[in-house]
Amino acid sequence: MPANDTINAGYIRRSGLGFREESEGQLVRFLFEPGQECFKGRAGEHRTPVERDPILWRDNLVMAPLEWLDSMNDDLYQIRARN
Repeated sequence: MPANDTINAGYIRRSGLGFREESEGQLVRFLFEPGQECFKGRAGEHRTPVERDPILWRDNLVMAPLEWLDSMNDDLYQIRARN
């Protein structure tokens, strides 16, 4: 997040949401915990699409969409087999 967006960073820090903050020089990245309500109800509707493909993580590895889907299907199959 560029320096001129410090107001937005402050808003995020005071939001009460669970997140981890990483920084590289002038860039600050907020990694939010899963399962939380998004800012939609707090800051209005989403207005600007994110201009990138989704980032799919598993065990600290970035995965291709089909690889992630296959892994998720395997996990769901194993969960269902236990029940």
